[in-house]
Amino acid sequence: MLPIVLWIPSFFEFCNKNKILRESYKYLVIAYRGYFFNSGNLLMKPCILLIEDDQDMRDLVAGHLEHTGFDVQKAEDGIKGQALALQYAPDLILLDLMLPKVDGLTLCQRLRRDERTAGIPILMITALGGIKDKVTGFNSGADDYITKPFDLEELQVRIKALLRRTNRAPLGSSNQQEILNY
Repeated sequence: MLPIVLWIPSFFEFCNKNKILRESYKYLVIAYRGYFFNSGNLLMKPCILLIEDDQDMRDLVAGHLEHTGFDVQKAEDGIKGQALALQYAPDLILLDLMLPKVDGLTLCQRLRRDERTAGIPILMITALGGIKDKVTGFNSGADDYITKPFDLEELQVRIKALLRRTNRAPLGSSNQQEILNY
């Protein structure tokens, strides 16, 4: 018998924030870091928070990531980005440097100082491609850095690598086949 999974946002947020373990009938449901696991099977997609002020870029990247199996939350400025990072505890943050209200470097430092978001990998996406800009980005706490314009396939591979290295990749996913076939 297959379990029936209902999407109830308030329940999901409650379980996600409190990492609640629930046992129902024969099935074990675990809420952990934005995933629901049921008897070892993944029921949720990895969550990516995209913080980008350019709407066209935001829509392009979000559309591609959603098409390739990610749940994407979007923010157009640093303040909303920080609020969504705290609300959703995403598996990875894509962060533009030049943002209104709070710039990407400041936001990256804030996220690293907050214990609730300190462990979330951050991939900076920016038009600033100089060595000094990259060093500043890494020194502010970024885990990876990609300059615009970039190839969406390269972005996807970098995201998967960060998720894999930080143990945030979905259970049972094997990227070895993808790497060999590339």
